[in-house]
Amino acid sequence: MTDYTGQMAIGITPEEIRELGIEYVVGGVHWPLTVSEDRDALIRNYFEQQLFLVRHPSVNVLAHPWDSLVHAVGNWYKYRDKEHIDLTAFRFIPKEYNDALAQALFEEGKAAEVNFAVIGGAVPEIREYLLKLFAGWKQKGVRFTIGDDLHNAHFSKELFERAEQWLAEWGFTENDFVLPFQQNLKQ
Repeated sequence: MTDYTGQMAIGITPEEIRELGIEYVVGGVHWPLTVSEDRDALIRNYFEQQLFLVRHPSVNVLAHPWDSLVHAVGNWYKYRDKEHIDLTAFRFIPKEYNDALAQALFEEGKAAEVNFAVIGGAVPEIREYLLKLFAGWKQKGVRFTIGDDLHNAHFSKELFERAEQWLAEWGFTENDFVLPFQQNLKQ
């Protein structure tokens, strides 16, 4: 989100976090903060938002990295139909953006969320991209949390089992995952 000056901001203050007893803050990008329809500008905007969240002192976890990018690049937010989802958007993310996110996550001692709903619902090419990305980040010392974007009354046991298998195939173990409130410790 942006504040009244147009600068990126989150909608809660450190004081409110303390007063409300919030243990951790998960921050994620859900739509572009630009009116541009240019693919590269949209990808850059998503990158800048994610980097802002990772560097923000109140955020502990970067939620579902790059999720919804296919909607932004395809202009789904304007038209709201399947024809405006660009499944190729991930191919155009510059490697240096992902390297910078990994470096920031590591330096800040923050975790990246592996969102089972995102990887489980993705087409194979995007799932492969995300798992490869996370495996690369893991090699750079990034730690992870597990999320589900639970929009149902119960977790999907089948989804968790499939996701566990995918993660194991990419070399992930329990040691690569942390509880979010343990993220305030720099490595």
